[in-house]
Amino acid sequence: MHAIMHRKDVIPTTITSASLPAKKRILTVCVKLFLEQGYKKTTVSEIVHKASVSNSIFQNIFRAKDGVLTELVEFMFSNQFAMARTTAGAQLPPVYVYAVETAIQMTLTELNENLREIYIEAYTQKEASDYIFQETAKELYQIFGPYQPELTARDFYAMEIGSAGIMRSYMAHPCDGELTLEKKLRMFLTMSLRAYRVPEAEVEGFKKAAAQAQADAAAEEAKATRAKAREDAQEDVRRLKEEAKAQAAKILTDAQAAAESSRRKVMEETQHQVKELVSAAAEKLVLSSDSAAFDQFLELAGKGEDGDAS
Repeated sequence: MHAIMHRKDVIPTTITSASLPAKKRILTVCVKLFLEQGYKKTTVSEIVHKASVSNSIFQNIFRAKDGVLTELVEFMFSNQFAMARTTAGAQLPPVYVYAVETAIQMTLTELNENLREIYIEAYTQKEASDYIFQETAKELYQIFGPYQPELTARDFYAMEIGSAGIMRSYMAHPCDGELTLEKKLRMFLTMSLRAYRVPEAEVEGFKKAAAQAQADAAAEEAKATRAKAREDAQEDVRRLKEEAKAQAAKILTDAQAAAESSRRKVMEETQHQVKELVSAAAEKLVLSSDSAAFDQFLELAGKGEDGDAS
């Protein structure tokens, strides 16, 4: 179902088992770069450098950057329809799958501007858009064929080109206070479901399904946002710990320097005080000695006088 129909001017490349690790690295790097800085700003030189592959290996696997986009489009759209089927459930009519898948696409483009750019490029570039038209037309034929049994699969391909143009226009116009996401979904589904001859009574149910898908997608985004917030918080804690360690080291160094300076000052003051104490003690000692000697001298002198008198 998801095999790409290559244009005549494109030579399909052969992916060997040896090149699979390189392909995986390239796709991983591209997803990261496309989401972080956008499809247009990402260069092939950045891709091959970060993926650790040569230009020749990259060209052999993907031919060019738009080859990577086509590969990602194939992955995204196959998963979107699978997700839509899971959300709609087996008990609901197949038309609900279309409504939910539409809601998924439009909601994703409102979550991230770089993701919006990826979708717009996918609906614009020839190979990627051809894949979207062909694969979506298969889904449309299965879903809406019973409403218009006179139409062929090729007719639905032609109708998909038109509805995809409307879809791209809505994607390219960011939501605002006037054109909300809910309004976008309601208007697009109203136009497309009428084009596919879906009875009006069923249209309202499809709108509700799309609204639920939008709510589910928003919930998933909120979950991802919380996870990202936890990662950011952990990174902040790690950074704060590093800053605290650095600050503590600085405080310790400053304290040691201050302590050394204070110690020298104390030592100088102590030495000065010791000198004063020593001087005072010496002076006191001298005076004490002189006094004792003077008293002794007086005593001896007295004895001498007494002796002389006797």
